[in-house]
Amino acid sequence: MARQNVKSSYELPPLRMCYKEHKLFRVVKMNFDAKPNDGFFAIALTDWMGITDKLWHLSKLHPLGRALSYNYVHTPFSCVRSSASSYWGMALLRYSRNLAAVTHTQPYKSDYIGKFLALERRALNINDLAFKNYKKVEISLDNIFQNQKITNLDELREIINSFDRSKNTIKVFTTYQGIYSYVDAIAQLLEQAGEKKDYFRELEVAKYYWLARSKKPINSGFLPGKVKLLVHIRNGDMASFKIGGKTLSTFCYSVQIIDSKDALDSSRKPIELQKIFNLLEAIFQTYTPDKFSVVVISDGYHRSLEVVFRALLRREIKLNPLEVLALLKEVYRSEQRLKSFSSIGNTSTIIGESRQKLLKSIHAIAQADIVIPTSGYFSRHIQRFLRQDDSAIFLNMNSLSEQDLAAIGNLISSKTNQSEDENDLQAYP
Repeated sequence: MARQNVKSSYELPPLRMCYKEHKLFRVVKMNFDAKPNDGFFAIALTDWMGITDKLWHLSKLHPLGRALSYNYVHTPFSCVRSSASSYWGMALLRYSRNLAAVTHTQPYKSDYIGKFLALERRALNINDLAFKNYKKVEISLDNIFQNQKITNLDELREIINSFDRSKNTIKVFTTYQGIYSYVDAIAQLLEQAGEKKDYFRELEVAKYYWLARSKKPINSGFLPGKVKLLVHIRNGDMASFKIGGKTLSTFCYSVQIIDSKDALDSSRKPIELQKIFNLLEAIFQTYTPDKFSVVVISDGYHRSLEVVFRALLRREIKLNPLEVLALLKEVYRSEQRLKSFSSIGNTSTIIGESRQKLLKSIHAIAQADIVIPTSGYFSRHIQRFLRQDDSAIFLNMNSLSEQDLAAIGNLISSKTNQSEDENDLQAYP
């Protein structure tokens, strides 16, 4: 039978630009743990959340829907924000989505991340032919939790069902502001209901990720047979540059010029690379460097520089020609400082922003035995969602305790024993 293009009735909430044409996937056999008449739910997150932010929201909202006895219908995972490697890339993505809304054409694709994470499909999918005639009902969790006091899951279920009591519906959980202000309320509802089952495990995120890597491997730069040590340096949307007596600081898409570095808010203070060098040196003084394979990942300074020039064009800040020249020299010196990590033995770097570098960085974090983060929760969340075995040792870049060194020593011993066992198996006739 010839394959036909079927137009889905599914449209995400109006505040999100998306295309109305959806690829038709195969029909799946429906098997549910919950009762069939309990209905279905899906999760639609704003396009401008980052990868780990989306994964974190999914980990909180999926258990909520399952605890309400709904059956989960998967929406293909995409991440527009992480698909743009620059400020201008973000502008292009916004333009392409606005254009798509008018012309009904497919906009700039950002679903390669979902494919890489093996999150493009699950057992039930929003684009399955079985759901062709289902009505999608937006459930604004922001409105519910911010305007009403919910005391138990039954009450929340009744509120959600009151939006539409039709039989063939999918409740689409949405949040534009993020669930940060009421995530504790969600946790309390689950605790009060005595929900102890880890519903999020049903999605088997780590299992499918590593299955995808076995079929389509990617080289993260780690050497085999060594303790994998990763350093994550966040620079792309958070950097500071000294220009004469001023400090120019970027944070997300804002720029600030101050007279003293001490006046910077703690969240905006620049990362002192020397602290990372010192930390690595302290580790290598205790354990020989040949025990380790090190990968340093950083988004570099390109995006921060673009944010500065955007602010200059908009006249949000003022820099004279000499100060602009000083800024460019400072950026160059900072980039060279990042590249100097490669001079350390058994060390490779992933510096800059591109699709391939992003995917390599994600995989490197998932592989790492030891992680030195410098800011944010990106590396912690990647480890949490993609790691199958015990999580990595996370070190504080500002200090190295005796407990840290002991944990590293135990890790080295376990790696050594593992290698010996593998050698014995290979030598066995």
